[in-house]
Amino acid sequence: MTLRLATPPGATSQAQWVAEQLAAAGTQVSISVMNNGSGDPMDAFGRGDAALALVPGRRLLYRRRDTHPILAALSRLEPRDVLVVGGGRSTPLRALPPGSRVGVTGARRRAFLRLHRPDLEVVSLTKGNTPASALESGLVDAAILSVVEARRVGLGAMGAEVLDPKEWLPEPAQGSFALVGARELESLPGLDRVDHKPSRMALEAELILMDTLSVPAGSAIGALAQPTGRWLRLWAAAASEDGAAMVRSDLTGPHDAPRDVAEAVAHQMVERGLATILATSAP
Repeated sequence: MTLRLATPPGATSQAQWVAEQLAAAGTQVSISVMNNGSGDPMDAFGRGDAALALVPGRRLLYRRRDTHPILAALSRLEPRDVLVVGGGRSTPLRALPPGSRVGVTGARRRAFLRLHRPDLEVVSLTKGNTPASALESGLVDAAILSVVEARRVGLGAMGAEVLDPKEWLPEPAQGSFALVGARELESLPGLDRVDHKPSRMALEAELILMDTLSVPAGSAIGALAQPTGRWLRLWAAAASEDGAAMVRSDLTGPHDAPRDVAEAVAHQMVERGLATILATSAP
């Protein structure tokens, strides 16, 4: 029996690697690239088109995972954001001239940029106006995007500054890929060849954090979990849309208890005023 693996177009190389690893353990897999509709491989479950899905971790935010849990997590790619400056100039964020136009997507990057550099002009980019096209057309002087995205669209070599992930926290689960499937597949031969345990712990901690916070989709929240030895450290931060205020938390616990660490960080964020921060609108 061959299992169908749904994957988004941007993760075909990872899907091929997963298929090879599972095949080496006797599990045959065929890859189905989700080119139609939303491109979300999780949609394939609802249509009965796939038994497995390779899902970017960020697409697991704000959705239930009880019927299709994480079976394995691939080794995490670079989770950080990068500043790319027009003309390939090597100018860090702190040195951009006041009034520079910086293109971003999402509430987190808008809020963090206003927090770190309130003297810059924030330009919200849309799906039809990508960082690459905005830089090329001169619409913006610089853009902030994920390192993975920058490499995928050919801007990796232009990176002026990879932003410090402790100060500029990435989107939760950024750079992660999860293999998702029904609970009856949790003992599928070959999963141990695919599952990268430190990445799995980090992904679970960041997803549990967001589940516990129960905030609206697209909230201006960053998070990063890092397992080191027997310990797991989790940073989280939320900024108001106007960049005027921020709440943070940073806690460490046993690496095999990501839920405990994530829930403790979430509770600390709430106690420090998370609801008030996220209710503040940008001017």
